[in-house]
Amino acid sequence: FKTRDHAPKLDKERADLFHSKTAQLLFGSQRARPDLRLVVSFLTKRVNAPDEDDYKKLARAMKYIRRTKFLRLTIEAEYLDQNHWFIDGAFAVHDDMKSHTGGYMTFGKGMLEGSSSGQKINTTSSTQAEVVGVHDNMPAILWTRYFMEAQGYPLKPSVVHQDNQSAMLLETNGRGSS
Repeated sequence: FKTRDHAPKLDKERADLFHSKTAQLLFGSQRARPDLRLVVSFLTKRVNAPDEDDYKKLARAMKYIRRTKFLRLTIEAEYLDQNHWFIDGAFAVHDDMKSHTGGYMTFGKGMLEGSSSGQKINTTSSTQAEVVGVHDNMPAILWTRYFMEAQGYPLKPSVVHQDNQSAMLLETNGRGSS
């Protein structure tokens, strides 16, 4: 998302509306509309001092919801013995040069667990952003494993899919292989 430093700020009434609608989107994205998580992640960072551009982004998200309200969230478990995680990091995409991580887990079709969030630390490369992204998702990966085992479904090792070969080698073999 692009931001302008000199975009006019919203007045108090519209800023409150922006905050309220963003909170509603946050609730909906966590429960029924995972496709909104990226835009919600951005908008929640802007609620303290929203500007006209942010308001337009919110309006566009609301239009998207209206046009896609009939989309169904479909989940199928083709296999319960192994979960697959798809994790990606976008390097230095925020104004403060921090990276962004997105990830989701599936047992076949549809996303069961997912997240989209800004990274807390600055990274120096796309490889490092990918490794930090896997690290940020590790609590959810482990929780899923422990939960499934407690339900009587022991899992094979989780499969993490990434698009950065250097990051995959680092995570598998350590520093010497990258």
